[in-house]
Amino acid sequence: VLAAMTEIAEVVVVGVPDGHWGEVGRAFVLARSACAAESVIAFARSRLATYKVPKSVVVLTELPRLGSGKPDRRALAVWSEVPS
Repeated sequence: VLAAMTEIAEVVVVGVPDGHWGEVGRAFVLARSACAAESVIAFARSRLATYKVPKSVVVLTELPRLGSGKPDRRALAVWSEVPS
C-alpha cells in the first residue's frame, strides 16, 4: 500500500520493539521526491486498518542492500533498535 504513494520509490517495513504492543511496524522509505513522514502515515491510515499502519516512518536517501540487490532487512532491524 505504501509503495502506491507517488512520492515513494521503495519501502521496507520492519518490526521494532514497543513497550505496550510488544512490537510495531516502522517504515523505511526511499523517496522519489520530497516526502514527509506525516504524509506517509496519513496515506496509510486512509487505506489500511489501524493495526497495520506503521507507528513511525524514516525517510532515507538510500536503503542498505544485500549482494543480491535486495534491501537488507537485518541492517534496518538493528538500526531500528536505536530509539527514534
